[in-house]
Amino acid sequence: MADLPKGYSIQTKNFKKIVIEEKLGEGGQGAVYKVDYAGQPKAFKWYTGKKFKTPNKFYENILNNIKKGKPTKNFLWPEDITEYDGGAFGYIMDLRPPEYKEFSKFLLAKEGFASVTAMVNAALHITAGFRALHNSRYSYQDLNDGNFFINPRNGDVLICDNDNVSEYGKNSG
Repeated sequence: MADLPKGYSIQTKNFKKIVIEEKLGEGGQGAVYKVDYAGQPKAFKWYTGKKFKTPNKFYENILNNIKKGKPTKNFLWPEDITEYDGGAFGYIMDLRPPEYKEFSKFLLAKEGFASVTAMVNAALHITAGFRALHNSRYSYQDLNDGNFFINPRNGDVLICDNDNVSEYGKNSG
């Protein structure tokens, strides 16, 4: 299936209804949509399965991460998932609040921190987030500058793209 149209609905494994509201972006693995998830605004990452060597293994990994739960509040973590049907599936996560900016904008000086304290806080939040991730026996397998959103006022951080996180010794495919 190409882009999911506005109003398209699908059910999750937890029998909750997802209704597509708008497309937020697209990456190498899938597209992200703003959705209504059982009456709550959420983000929904949708895959066609054609971009993976082992789509079943990738799906099972996300299921496992949902069951274990996120290491800290700083992760935009998978919360619920659709059935794997015909090579396509998707998962629900929190939306990024608008005050959080892409890390790449800070690197390119298109966004700046409100203070040195905010900048130091951002570094500490990233470090603490990955420490908690590793203490939970997870391995982050696709680290890049697109994986972080930062609040420039206070340095709070959200870590995304957590579909590429696996338990130690496992490869998400």
